[in-house]
Amino acid sequence: MPAAVASSPVPFAVGDEVRATVHFDAEGIRQFATLAGDTNPLHHDEVVARRSRFGGLIASATQTTSLMLGRLAQFVCARANVVGLGYAVKLRRAVPAGATGEIVWRAVSIEPKPSLGGDIVRFEGELRVSGQAAVTATCDNLVLGPPIGQP
Repeated sequence: MPAAVASSPVPFAVGDEVRATVHFDAEGIRQFATLAGDTNPLHHDEVVARRSRFGGLIASATQTTSLMLGRLAQFVCARANVVGLGYAVKLRRAVPAGATGEIVWRAVSIEPKPSLGGDIVRFEGELRVSGQAAVTATCDNLVLGPPIGQP
């Protein structure tokens, strides 16, 4: 027997969006790559990175996508009990040390999913640096009800 649909109205509407500004400094890039186990010298070694096509240190994909997904999780979990179902990402351009970017996520669809006991909210997002998309992504979230700890 399928689970019941979430009893609360979905606290999102198509068009809802969240924005965040992020900065990528050289030390943060090195620290994040180290914590993630990413040994690519483009994230650690200024000399090697300077000689590369990028001309300097660049943020790892794990850093850019983690910051994007984390910002979306912060937004959705403040409104609902949510479980992520899937995330797809395209890396469009490198994010250099010293860059400031803007993360934007927008709800693009809401579909009831009785078999999972809630509604699937799809978000599309991007990280823009110097006016250009560096990372684009989609994320599907299963909304199960009010935030955990709320009635």
